[in-house]
Amino acid sequence: MKKTLVLLVAAALGMSVTSCKQQGQQIQSEAVETAVEEVVEAAPSSVEMMTSLLEKAKSEGANLSVDEWKDLYKLSFALMVPHILKSAEFEKAVLEGKADSIENPENAEAIENGKKEFAALTPILEELTSIMESFPNGKAVLDDKEFGKGLIEEFQIPEAFQM
Repeated sequence: MKKTLVLLVAAALGMSVTSCKQQGQQIQSEAVETAVEEVVEAAPSSVEMMTSLLEKAKSEGANLSVDEWKDLYKLSFALMVPHILKSAEFEKAVLEGKADSIENPENAEAIENGKKEFAALTPILEELTSIMESFPNGKAVLDDKEFGKGLIEEFQIPEAFQM
């Protein structure tokens, strides 16, 4: 998850981890990764970002177009995906009898932290969905089955975790 976030931040900053140049010299990819990791550590948490999306929905919902609602919903979905995929990975390991391979202190802590963050995100997403339903354009996004399928495919959500 951290690697994905690092890559997303690098892309957002217009950086290329392997081919950045500064004054004609190749920057070591490790230095770029360190800089990106510092940006990631300073970035708001998923809960803070989801809360920000919720506040935007509350304050601007009546004026958002269908496309803007889609963007907002996609961002909220993207905040949930890492937790869903981690749960799917753990469930798969348990079903395959390989749970001991992921049950080390570091993974156990990551799983526990993921559960806590997922638990904190869920009510915010539920409130966001409720707000979306109160606006015609937001409701149109929630009712758009093709858009929902597209999100599931784009984020590669396992069938067991699809709503």
